[in-house]
Amino acid sequence: MAQAVEPLAEGPGPSRGGSRQSGELEPLAVTAERVGGESLPKETAVFPGRFMLGYLLIVLFFGALLIGFAVFWTRGSDDDGNTTAGAWSFFKPTAGSEELRTREITRFVGSRYQTRDGAQLIRILAGPPAYRDVPVSEFLLRDGTSSKTLGADKAILFIFCGGSGDECALPIEASSSAHERLVRREALELALYTMRYNGSDPVVVLMPPDPQGNPGHAILFRRDDLHAELDRPLSQTLPTGKPPSALGMSDLEAAGVDYLTLPRMFTWQFQPVGDGTARMVMNPDRPTG
Repeated sequence: MAQAVEPLAEGPGPSRGGSRQSGELEPLAVTAERVGGESLPKETAVFPGRFMLGYLLIVLFFGALLIGFAVFWTRGSDDDGNTTAGAWSFFKPTAGSEELRTREITRFVGSRYQTRDGAQLIRILAGPPAYRDVPVSEFLLRDGTSSKTLGADKAILFIFCGGSGDECALPIEASSSAHERLVRREALELALYTMRYNGSDPVVVLMPPDPQGNPGHAILFRRDDLHAELDRPLSQTLPTGKPPSALGMSDLEAAGVDYLTLPRMFTWQFQPVGDGTARMVMNPDRPTG
């Protein structure tokens, strides 16, 4: 199995409550309170009082509209300067480096997927792709008689482990097709967050082995393949309002997860390259019969 740079600690993700994190926009109510709470200079009456009062009310009304529009515009702009109905996701990593942002993303996504007793479903290792400390320099995609090579200089490899200790297989009770789809959903969510907030491309996820110890598949996500999902809010691709569960997916959500993951599943192996690096050879896994 490929060796990751560093095991990432499990545990609960960042709390939604508490103090506001650095870099977050102030809530609209707070901004409005600060604007409305400032004392205004007294005006010298030149016209009759009723006319002046009506004039001031009109000015304040349109001023409030302008302030509200400015706040809405600021809150509705994403990092690329494109105006959207809201942020791409309610969670956003705040670390300054890609490595630390990857840790934040991994901990957050991992904590959302839990077993029935509340334990984290998958342990995740992350890092540049490598095999026994030998860096992977390329991915070789084979499909029948054709092949395609992808560079690995911006790639990241996630290794999913579904058990404790050295055993990475999912427990028997979590190895149903519904649970397998849930793990693919986690891989998809992890890849989308990683590509959205980092420059990683491609993102490769090694699925857990089956209960018999057979290696799991690799899922290869490329940025060009997920362009539409990266441009629209995450909630339009994966419902984010509640913790995901194996039996809680709607038919529409399950179909979406299958559509975005099943065609990207590969069998895999590592091969040495003459320059002291390795390549990851990947063959598409297609159902037979």
